[in-house]
Amino acid sequence: MNAGPADQRGPGISRWKLVGACCALGAFFVPLPAGSQRLDQLYNFSHLLVFGGLAFMMMQVFVVWGLWRRVAFTLSSVLALGVAIELIQPFFGRRASLHDVINDLIGGVVGISIAAAFRWATLMYRPPDQS
Repeated sequence: MNAGPADQRGPGISRWKLVGACCALGAFFVPLPAGSQRLDQLYNFSHLLVFGGLAFMMMQVFVVWGLWRRVAFTLSSVLALGVAIELIQPFFGRRASLHDVINDLIGGVVGISIAAAFRWATLMYRPPDQS
């Protein structure tokens, strides 16, 4: 049986996913106007989306590892990146916030949960072999 194009590529990350992740993370260094509560809420929600997406992608990339090793590595990476961003933000005119790190971790847990649900669904609902 010949392998399709998706099978030939392997588990690597595409360049577009990498560019998208860099752009999304770069948004955390853009100064926000003071006093905008709606923009602040949207920014806090973006922590969940960006770090959830990052955790989801990390869980997909490291599929050769065991589940608990992937979860531990992904959560520790999300935490380290969240703390690093908060430590760097004062140099870009922003203030560091523990609330943002907590949002990052919540986003990481959501991303891991979605990745685990997708993995479970693909394993449970795999069509029978057509041999």
